Amino acid sequence: MAKQSIPVSRGGRIELDTGESFSLESPEGQKWLDIIVTDPETGKQKGLSFRYEPTGEYGAFTARNQPVKDISYWYGSRKVAGEVRKAYIGKLENLTIANLEEVAQKLAEEKPKAVDKKPKTVDKKTTVVEAPDDRIEDREAQIREIVREEVREQVQRAMEALRGKSLA
Repeated sequence: MAKQSIPVSRGGRIELDTGESFSLESPEGQKWLDIIVTDPETGKQKGLSFRYEPTGEYGAFTARNQPVKDISYWYGSRKVAGEVRKAYIGKLENLTIANLEEVAQKLAEEKPKAVDKKPKTVDKKTTVVEAPDDRIEDREAQIREIVREEVREQVQRAMEALRGKSLA
């Protein structure tokens, strides 16, 4: 079975299979992008999709309309090194050339490696690989130290008060 061709957006214009073309950001383009088809058998909604070819050096991707309760939510997806990458574009009003260019860049960027926080054993010593951002732990340590200092001061005042009573 041959792949079904989808419309292509080049230079801010949508080109349909019929030969018709219009500006992506024009009222006609926005009306076309907002089309939602309901399957009469299942009742499921299906939106349109198109291939976006960015003006920069980033690769093309497919923009898909995934409607939920008659609201168009757009996502971009692209296969890179056998892995499908997906990015949220936004609702119809966010479907601008500038946002599509940003999504193209995001989909082309290398995904950051996950930080491993699990304990690892090295030379029979357990070590924990720390996350690059330890600000929360540092802040908790600062709060614990402040609380300890306040408790020390309260105990010292209480002891002084008791000494004053015993002298009287």
